[in-house]
Amino acid sequence: MGKTRTTMLVSAGMNLINVIGNAIGVFVLRAGAAGVAWPTTISWIFAAIAMTALCLSEENRVFVRFRDMLRPQREMAWRILRVAVPNAAEQVLFQLAKVVLGSLIATFGTSQIAANGIGQTLWSLPACMCTSMSPVFITVVGQCMGAGDADAAAWYMRKLTRLSLMLSTLWNALVLLLVPAILPLYAVTPETRHYIWVIVIIHNVFAALVQPFAMPLSSGLRAAGDVQFSLWSSLLCTVVFRTALSFILGLWLNMGIVGIAWATVLDWCLKALMDVLRFSSGKWREKKLI
Repeated sequence: MGKTRTTMLVSAGMNLINVIGNAIGVFVLRAGAAGVAWPTTISWIFAAIAMTALCLSEENRVFVRFRDMLRPQREMAWRILRVAVPNAAEQVLFQLAKVVLGSLIATFGTSQIAANGIGQTLWSLPACMCTSMSPVFITVVGQCMGAGDADAAAWYMRKLTRLSLMLSTLWNALVLLLVPAILPLYAVTPETRHYIWVIVIIHNVFAALVQPFAMPLSSGLRAAGDVQFSLWSSLLCTVVFRTALSFILGLWLNMGIVGIAWATVLDWCLKALMDVLRFSSGKWREKKLI
């Protein structure tokens, strides 16, 4: 419905409960792992209750009624599952690929393992811009396709992709400038620091110039109903291409985590190329969910 401010506030409340709860559980109650686990669980419960209450509110354009929740609607359920199952499968395969790569990285030695762990934390910052633009594509393109206006959906996908590229470039440049101020927070060896710089630079450059085509544009294609293409392209790129290339570069060519970083960004390049070609072909216009 485009109510991103509402979801932002709920997310902020959830994270605030999590952070304060963790601080109390660890530093005040000294409950160890339980002091982290319980506040996290409570924050999830808070968000679940808040979002359910909001979905039941009749003030929204679209809302849920209790009496409709258990009413069987097989045709609509099938349409929903056609979107949900491929998305779920894509996420499962992505997580499995991360497990495989994690086991590979564990063989690279202490310095590289530490650098990869810190690099993963720093990578979450550059990815924020494209991650935040993905719901914009879903909302705008979904509404256009729901109205039966594929031309408007195509126009907005082009416009939002350009906007994503511009914002991502600016954001990644800013994050890269902040890295020298963030790295001193970690007590690491010079070798580890060197690896961190290398993988962060690789990641940031490609996150700025390539990821807008590989992530938000892909969300736009999903919103248009082209979920099968997104599933198979992710399967090819992330599960097959990235994993295979990680073993080739990281293990066989002895590049370590630098090889893993290159495999990751080359995966984005392939995914971006496939998404752009799919968008240009216009085949996504033929998909219809509702």
